[in-house]
Amino acid sequence: MGNREQFDLSKYLLEKRKQKGLSQTQVANDTGLSSAYISMLEKGERKRPTQAVIKKLATALSIPNIEMLQIMEYIASMEEDHVKEKDKDTSKQIKLFDLTGLTEASINQIQNQIDQLKSSENNSVIRFFDVTGLSEKDIERVKEEIELLKIRNEYMKLKKD
Repeated sequence: MGNREQFDLSKYLLEKRKQKGLSQTQVANDTGLSSAYISMLEKGERKRPTQAVIKKLATALSIPNIEMLQIMEYIASMEEDHVKEKDKDTSKQIKLFDLTGLTEASINQIQNQIDQLKSSENNSVIRFFDVTGLSEKDIERVKEEIELLKIRNEYMKLKKD
């Protein structure tokens, strides 16, 4: 199977299917998956199939257990990398929320927008800013920052008086 950097799941699955002399439709029938999904896997359009899918493919394509486990480890490591990248992206997004110098009214408006986005069951809410990809924890951190800025603004008002 090779090491992680050189391994290509899509090519591997395509080779295994061809070695068995099966069509995508036959593999789909044997696994209970759609032939469109098999095609997406072989084209690399789906890169992280579930363990259940890997097990079905392993059975249909006669993939040895050791190789099946290696594929699962490969996918798990890809998932870890994906999560790390997502965390980096989220950190970058949080840094975009520099609210310094905003009025209390503006800060309240932002907080209201966050609340609306969290409670909205559809995406028709007009977004003041994009929170796509932010976890609940990150949104809570933004709200805490907003509260701190409110306190800071109140302090600055009192200090001026």
